[in-house]
Amino acid sequence: MAQEKHSRAFLFCLIIVMFSNMNVSIIGGNGKMGQLISYFLKKNHHSVFIIGRSTRNIKKILKKSNAIIFSIPFGSIDETLKKFRGPNLRKKLLIDLSSYVGTNLQKFQSISSHAVFMHMLFGPDIYNLKNQRIVISNSKIGGTQFKAIVDIFKKEGAVVIKSSAEHHDKMMAYTQALSQFNSILLAKTLAESDQSKKELEDFATLTFSLNKEAISRIMRQSANLWATIQFNNKYFHEILDRHQKNIKMLATLVESCDYKEFEKMFSKVVSFWQEDKKDAFVIEKRCNIVAHKKGRIGLLGPPGTFSQEAALKYNKILQPVFFETISDVINAVADYEISEAILPFENSIEGTVRETLDGLYRKKLKIIDEAVVNIKHCVAGIDRRVPPRDIKYIYSHPQALAQCRTYLQKHYPRAKLVLTPSTSAAFQKIKNEGLINARAIGPRLAANIYKLSIIDVNIQDKENNKTLFVVISKNSNKQSKLKNTLLVIDPKTDKPGLLYSILGIFAKQSINLSKIESRPSQSALGKYIFYLRADVKRNNKIFKNIIEELKIFGLVTIITH
Repeated sequence: MAQEKHSRAFLFCLIIVMFSNMNVSIIGGNGKMGQLISYFLKKNHHSVFIIGRSTRNIKKILKKSNAIIFSIPFGSIDETLKKFRGPNLRKKLLIDLSSYVGTNLQKFQSISSHAVFMHMLFGPDIYNLKNQRIVISNSKIGGTQFKAIVDIFKKEGAVVIKSSAEHHDKMMAYTQALSQFNSILLAKTLAESDQSKKELEDFATLTFSLNKEAISRIMRQSANLWATIQFNNKYFHEILDRHQKNIKMLATLVESCDYKEFEKMFSKVVSFWQEDKKDAFVIEKRCNIVAHKKGRIGLLGPPGTFSQEAALKYNKILQPVFFETISDVINAVADYEISEAILPFENSIEGTVRETLDGLYRKKLKIIDEAVVNIKHCVAGIDRRVPPRDIKYIYSHPQALAQCRTYLQKHYPRAKLVLTPSTSAAFQKIKNEGLINARAIGPRLAANIYKLSIIDVNIQDKENNKTLFVVISKNSNKQSKLKNTLLVIDPKTDKPGLLYSILGIFAKQSINLSKIESRPSQSALGKYIFYLRADVKRNNKIFKNIIEELKIFGLVTIITH
């Protein structure tokens, strides 16, 4: 009964968009995805007319419409199509936004000879369409009217992928049904453990935090939604059989402690994920950045991050170019799309930013300068009058939330902590979506940029919270002023006393090492590389002699310019 009531909420919602030569109806316009589509249509200067359950003359409005977009739950398709069979839709363009085509294709084709499918590969909580992927199927049938709608999304920066209905559904069996299956399974195992949710969060690793975010996203939706996706995709059942065999195989290796077979299996998997292939999405995404322009610096966005504060401290004249992730910044520098970038490298409380550390070595980039920023967090929101007990969500980057744990437990013990790619992304989300019952944690710069009310300042647990940012480049002619040098040693073989012997070379020359860290080499299980930061300039004659001595142990790479 509850599901039936949920479905009806979508059946009586339409949005009519008035074009100069075309009218578009959106069934399910009051849902989040329908609202998102409506927003971008309005943004492109098209008038939008919303019809609710009490609106009259629905048939008349449909008659005037050239295209009808269905943004409704998969399980509501039959009921919805039955509801709108009355008007003559034979020559209308029907666009289904379902994530699974399946039997829907025949159902829509029985009503109209112009039925197409458009799957948005993102959630409704985004703030722009730039680099967001949309898969379209049967696009040739849609004709010029469908092209006009797709062009709107392209204009907003979306990446459109053409696919057959069959190939789309097969890919969804992997990237949607299988991934959701794993998250639900993990959620069940954790729920059945004897650990509290708070204790799991206190001991959370980065990997666990990422899994937890996926679980949280799934748990916010109904069970019927996920069941429908997994039950109805005909390709998923065969994949699930194979996946279950892999689970049993891996469990056997763990139970038997068979390191050799585990490493053999792991190496095969790694070879697939390390393939140096650039898909169309990544290429098109990074091609949006103008390459080789002087006076620009890449950094983690959106505007208002501590990275922007670091960039201003490094050089106020440089124009910032914002990226969504640290990996995006590193790849842009590695591919010569931008000459310089600044990234967080090490925090005085949370330690090394490993994504930056590993990215510099893997992509063969150089550190050319650095800047230290005092990390002072504030909490901000749309309306400061909302009492803490009514705040349901706290948004921020995982490190910022960890750095303010004591404050959050004291003032917002009931609020759900929601991870964002950066601190400023939290402020942007709250502002763009008008989230009255939420707060953002991060720099005052972000609060000012997005015009949010600052509730409290200096809420970080430690006063000595500082982050070292490094300026990176692929090739630079600038003379480095750094007084330390970062290097990486990839040992030829592992043997007792290896690290002791390496450190002894520095000790013999009275060179201090302010950083020593081991990281997986990614070539084999149990094989590591060593990151060392020596408190000496790279061009120091003694240091050059040290490098020559270190070469007997393996490959030596100097990261500092």
